[in-house]
Amino acid sequence: MSQLIGPGTVVSGSGEVATTSEVEAIVNSRLAAADAVIYKTAIDCSASPKYPAADAGHLYRVSVAGKIGGASGMVVEVGDTLLCNTDSSAEGTQAEVGAKWNVIQVNIDGAVVGPGSATDADVAVFNGTTGKVVKDGGKTVAQLLDRANHTGTQTASTVSDFDTQVRTSRLDQMAKPTANVPLGKKKVTELAEPTAAEDAATKAYVDNADKFTTFEQMLTRPEGRRLESFPRILGELKNASVLTSGTLYLFAIILPAGIEWKEFDFHSATQAAVEPKNQWICLCDSTRKILAKSADKTTEAWGANSRKTFALEAGVTPSETALHYVGLLVKATTVPTLQAKESNNSFPLNLAPILAGNSNTGLEGPGGITVGNTATALTGTPKPAYITVV
Repeated sequence: MSQLIGPGTVVSGSGEVATTSEVEAIVNSRLAAADAVIYKTAIDCSASPKYPAADAGHLYRVSVAGKIGGASGMVVEVGDTLLCNTDSSAEGTQAEVGAKWNVIQVNIDGAVVGPGSATDADVAVFNGTTGKVVKDGGKTVAQLLDRANHTGTQTASTVSDFDTQVRTSRLDQMAKPTANVPLGKKKVTELAEPTAAEDAATKAYVDNADKFTTFEQMLTRPEGRRLESFPRILGELKNASVLTSGTLYLFAIILPAGIEWKEFDFHSATQAAVEPKNQWICLCDSTRKILAKSADKTTEAWGANSRKTFALEAGVTPSETALHYVGLLVKATTVPTLQAKESNNSFPLNLAPILAGNSNTGLEGPGGITVGNTATALTGTPKPAYITVV
């Protein structure tokens, strides 16, 4: 027969019996040593209480749903159990003592389970019709959104910016029409000047195409030239000593509107240029404002009875048909004579606007004048030189 001597101590051979409290102490110490599960009490989680102070094996049951471990704790439902896994765990929040507790969910209805492994960032999809099993979808969100991976037809109404994108596409990016394109009696605007036989032409181009071509000009205009300063048929061209070395001479010409003019020809007579140093032209409006100028042909030969073509650095497109002046400067030991009209600026040819005259003097290269400035007033009595325009 064992004998109990004090709480937790049993001595063999004694006939004495242990008290109830002593038995409880022995049992509790044995349970605590084994970390046995001991139900403690129900806990109301509606106010997000802290975890209670406990030892390993202490079990609490949630009686009212809410959170355990404070406002930042875990969400729990009625019937869930809280099991302490560490002896002498103090009362505290989720952050303080949450690692010392296991929250066991009692209600797992509708729980979804997945595969043993999956590809990182792939989208999960349901496997079967139970709604409780998922599998690796094989695509990331980025791949699903990438239109390059889309197949089939998508209606325009489902594309938010469809109309905007279509409107920004240029006509030259579209397929060529295979039938006539009716424009509903609307205009085609902002056309460029035509250059090929099948190009569309603007109204201004058509209106001006023949406006400056008189019957006489059609007969006399040199081949490959669109315009001449005056018809050769109206007056005999003479070998005229018009130029003075280093002086800019201006000659009148009517230029139609809406057409770019850039290349102008002067025609020498019997005298060639001897030792030329500078040769260039400029184009002025009717007020002698300089609109453009050419590069300097410097020492390039200019023989007798030959045509020399000068190209402006920038073409000029008049907004209206009007009188302009083509300026010519030659600096040489001997300047060439020009093909010109016999009449000079004597009356009535000296009435405004003056048809020809000398302007700025003492010039060499085209750097001596500035586009936008005004050439000096015309003086002298030079004969109008014959000019053709490419």
